Amino acid sequence: MREDGGVSTPNGRSRCRLVLLEDNDPVRIATEMFLTLEGFETRTAATVADAQILLVGMQPGDVLITDYHLDGKLTGLDVLQQLRIQHGRDVPAILLSGDLPSMMRAVKTSIPHCRFLGKPVNTKALLSAIGELSVS
Repeated sequence: MREDGGVSTPNGRSRCRLVLLEDNDPVRIATEMFLTLEGFETRTAATVADAQILLVGMQPGDVLITDYHLDGKLTGLDVLQQLRIQHGRDVPAILLSGDLPSMMRAVKTSIPHCRFLGKPVNTKALLSAIGELSVS
């Protein structure tokens, strides 16, 4: 682990830290396991309230991965917008949805430093999006 809390890979490149907000327990556990095996420091939360503590500690280069349809009134996009206001910057994020076309209709505008992926998640696409966003 690096001094700033990030993870270094064997080739010396640094890995960003991830915050995963997913209210579906099996999906959250499987995604966390995959990302951990890929070498990422992954912090997870099942609810927006649980995620708040993790979101406050996000550093530049860290990436939020969130389900779009969360249990409750807020969406993953709402969480991202609040997070960006709190941090005063475009925190990078990946929004996941089992109904990608509906999510894209709801979004309506381009969101900088944000990627949208459908579920079940294509692991190569997820790793690619993390790689792109962690350096932006």
